[in-house]
Amino acid sequence: MGLFNKLNGNKEEKNMDNAFVATPHFYANADKRVFGAIALTEGNCTILPLNPKEEYKVDGKKVDEWKMVLVSTTLDKIIGEVDYYAAIKKIKVDACKKGKSIIVDGLSLEKMMELAK
Repeated sequence: MGLFNKLNGNKEEKNMDNAFVATPHFYANADKRVFGAIALTEGNCTILPLNPKEEYKVDGKKVDEWKMVLVSTTLDKIIGEVDYYAAIKKIKVDACKKGKSIIVDGLSLEKMMELAK
């Protein structure tokens, strides 16, 4: 990326070679409705889908409920579970869009805790 792009506020391209590609896992809630969950781990550069509702299906059916599971390596535990789309809106500001995905630099524990609120 050249100086001109940097001066215009364009984010630098992120290196996808070492990024973790987040994959969804599917579970059933108490009502037996299927929901999708995608983990975001503290400190890991991660590729996340922008719109998993459009990308993934279970038994040919659209999954409407999506959660982001926030995993802390510092605390060695899950620190929260939030609405996926709400979390994406918050972290999209610091992410780089790549097609139907975004690349998120490894978030600090502090940023992860903010997402968990």
